[in-house]
Amino acid sequence: RFVRLPKPKLVRLDLGALAASVLEFSGGELSLARIEVELKLEPALPEVGADESQLRQALLNLVRNAKEAMERGGRLRVEVARSGDGQVRLVLADSGPGIPPENLGNIFEPFFSTKAKGTGLGLALVQQIVSEHGGRIEVDCPPEGGTRVTILLPMAARAATPAGGQAPVGGGGSATATFSFPVP
Repeated sequence: RFVRLPKPKLVRLDLGALAASVLEFSGGELSLARIEVELKLEPALPEVGADESQLRQALLNLVRNAKEAMERGGRLRVEVARSGDGQVRLVLADSGPGIPPENLGNIFEPFFSTKAKGTGLGLALVQQIVSEHGGRIEVDCPPEGGTRVTILLPMAARAATPAGGQAPVGGGGSATATFSFPVP
């Protein structure tokens, strides 16, 4: 499947709504793993050109990687905002142990895995999907701990056809909305 990933069929997509949908879908398993989730969305985000199915798969892979890294529970923070350079930025930050520096340079290599049952294709697939969407992905481990994954995707061209044939939604403002999915 990794080798035969179809060319993405780009439509206008609300990346914040997609992130919220992926977190809602994953909510049960995250809750069982005692992971508190915080979603922070900038209002009136510009749309990105994306293949919803492929981008959903990429986000699900990242959320599951974060869950597996936090074996004893923790916190997953997801933020979607404008990047200021014609892009929309999605950041997933977990409170896990982080990635050892000696492994950081290999995480996107196909078949590289530190998991006993891992295939090593998850992050390679995520990188391929992001790249096929004209974006880029960065991973770092901040000094305070955990792992932070940043995805930058270009804003949709104004002439692009909106998903579902709907007119683009405009608006302004810089306030943020925060949604939390607490652990029971």
